[in-house]
Amino acid sequence: MEFYARKAGHVLSIRLICLLFFLNYTKLKSSNRYFCSWLLKTIVGFGDELNQYFIAGQG
Repeated sequence: MEFYARKAGHVLSIRLICLLFFLNYTKLKSSNRYFCSWLLKTIVGFGDELNQYFIAGQG
């Protein structure tokens, strides 16, 4: 179980780093609508990955 929690945490930190880079990029490009849809997809995608880790941990 600890392995899956660490793995999920690692995925989250990668996403956060990408998000920070993307935030800086969008300040220059100022494409807010695209950013919002990307952020939503990222959050939903992270939730799906987290569910898969927990299902695998229980299986």
